[in-house]
Amino acid sequence: MGSTALSRALLCRRIVPHVQWQRWQSAPAGGWERGHHPPKGMTGSEDPPKVLAGSEDSPKVLAGSEDPPKVLAGSEDPPKVLAGSEDPPKVLVGSEDPPKVLAGSEDPPKVLAGSEDPPKVLAGSEYPPKVLAGSEDISKLLEGSEDITKALEMSEVDLTPARRSPTNSTVLLFPGQGSQQVGMARALLNYPNVRTMFDAAHKVLGYDLLELCLHGPEEVLSRTVHCQPAVFVTSLAATEKLSHEDPTAIDNCVAVAGFSVGEFAALVFSGALDFTEALYAVKARAEAMQRASDAVPSGMLSVIGRPHSKYNVACAEAREHCKSIGLENVVCDVANYLFPDGRVIAGNIEALQYLQRNSRKYHFLRTKMLPVSGAFHTPLMAPAMEPLQKALKNLEFKQPYVPVYCNIDGKRYKHASVISKLLVKQLVSPVKWEQTMHAIYERKKGVDFPRTLEMGPGRQLGSILKSCNFKAWKYYQNVDVFEKEESPET
Repeated sequence: MGSTALSRALLCRRIVPHVQWQRWQSAPAGGWERGHHPPKGMTGSEDPPKVLAGSEDSPKVLAGSEDPPKVLAGSEDPPKVLAGSEDPPKVLVGSEDPPKVLAGSEDPPKVLAGSEDPPKVLAGSEYPPKVLAGSEDISKLLEGSEDITKALEMSEVDLTPARRSPTNSTVLLFPGQGSQQVGMARALLNYPNVRTMFDAAHKVLGYDLLELCLHGPEEVLSRTVHCQPAVFVTSLAATEKLSHEDPTAIDNCVAVAGFSVGEFAALVFSGALDFTEALYAVKARAEAMQRASDAVPSGMLSVIGRPHSKYNVACAEAREHCKSIGLENVVCDVANYLFPDGRVIAGNIEALQYLQRNSRKYHFLRTKMLPVSGAFHTPLMAPAMEPLQKALKNLEFKQPYVPVYCNIDGKRYKHASVISKLLVKQLVSPVKWEQTMHAIYERKKGVDFPRTLEMGPGRQLGSILKSCNFKAWKYYQNVDVFEKEESPET
């Protein structure tokens, strides 16, 4: 079986639920070639996990500017590329039994010793969750589960992956909330399986997501309860377009990453998570984040600083100011690391207003409030952890076929057993996107960069990549989801 057919089978098996793939049902007369085994059938419970009801609203993930993030003032040259990794990004192989072999690999890749099913996340307490005081330890919500530090250590165990030339490799990036626009997905409707994905979303969500994506209205689409599922489904639908227009980009993918909710899309693409199950989790996540936002007046502030700006000092002094005016349990922290001197700070509204008034003191070049109603990726999202934990409890996580980079530390997942824990932790932890970009693109001088494809609406991740690594950005392109196109050949 060719590499294109193998990657298409992986893509379709994960994204489109309940589809029978006829080409796998009978083996050749002479048996399967070495390393090419028919995949196992869809697994999982007959009934999808129940999702907690609610509503929501989440961060506009990206810099908070409609324009691409500006390179630091005074910098006449593009950002320098960090020297680093001696090898191109490595490709993980699946852990299913029997293991699948990547096309082009002369020897079957080594597989991790039999790993048991991922540990179940402990069930949470009463629903809806109570809002935690700022002084309470968030780790209580994870009581009984493995220590997050140990989970991160586990993710560093190495494998023996296949290697590809950087020029023949691709990296796929999945955007988060803030990239949505009315009309998205219009360019995808003629591709196989896209309508099936939106039909499945209709059943899971209880409303017509495709109609909302195509026609809005914008104020409804922009609400987190609708926006997160819309970006998730549209981004994965874009991979269907890519698989038809440029199948080698799927075959040669060596790394994927997703910003905030985009990490769920990256995990589905990699084969670690089923599409429908992931959509249930995204729905629960979005609704829980809205409830947490409603509990405390809070927001997010996009900040462009200078090399000598001290963001942590600024946040600490903003918290002290709020305490001096009688506020308790104040939160003000960096929520997103976007690019050098590009940050998003989130917390209590009063703290963010203090930073805007004193921007010169902290050497901020520009500040802008984002149109969101919550302090996402800070401790103020602690009440959302338990509902997401419950939604992830019965999901089956598998070993990714392609390396997936984690928002929490910018490193790739190595074990399926840690994924659910880190997705929960992501709610209250800053998104380290700049660190992720360095981890993916660091290489020795003279080593070529892979092609980078942004899957989904907008080009914001490309703009951030330009500020993080100008040379890598030269190989960037966006998979358009807006323009109406001719019917593709199938």
